Amino acid sequence: KEYRESIWRKVFERAMFKLPVLQSRALLLALIAHRPSYLNGSVAMERINKELGTDVPVRGAGSDSGGTQNLMRALLAFDQEKLAKAYFHVPAQVTAEMPIRDLVGFLTALDIQIEQYWKVNETFFDILTKTELDAVCQEIGLAKAAGKTYDSLKNGKKADYVKAMLKVDGFRYEGAVPQLMRWSTSD
Repeated sequence: KEYRESIWRKVFERAMFKLPVLQSRALLLALIAHRPSYLNGSVAMERINKELGTDVPVRGAGSDSGGTQNLMRALLAFDQEKLAKAYFHVPAQVTAEMPIRDLVGFLTALDIQIEQYWKVNETFFDILTKTELDAVCQEIGLAKAAGKTYDSLKNGKKADYVKAMLKVDGFRYEGAVPQLMRWSTSD
């Protein structure tokens, strides 16, 4: 569960940069309307500064209005292109406190497909028991693609089993996503 949710959070962040402008702005408004505390503004500004090569203060407020003025002046200095790039970082940077059900709700509403961002891999296979690994291999067609050797691999050492399942000739790993990795809030 922890692995799956960490992958979903990474997919959320990566997918937000690929959204069309209209969907990105709608997501930003939804986050602000739903729970603005989920937005991680300081991390967003750090990433904006890094990507754009700017030095916008991460925190604008101070004991006087100087910090706020400096923040606003730095942002007003952005041209339209920089401002547009900066906007994509804001909804992508949500805190870990955002409940998984909300994250899944956004991913689902935006029609984000996990297949575009993740495929079975060694890390995933390593966390599974051999029984779970067998079930996943059966579900996604990997067992069938491995052919006659599958049973002997399954009954051998787990490390060898995992390595072999990641190198099955002719198997298309892209798009082979087991049900347990698909968006869901049940557990």
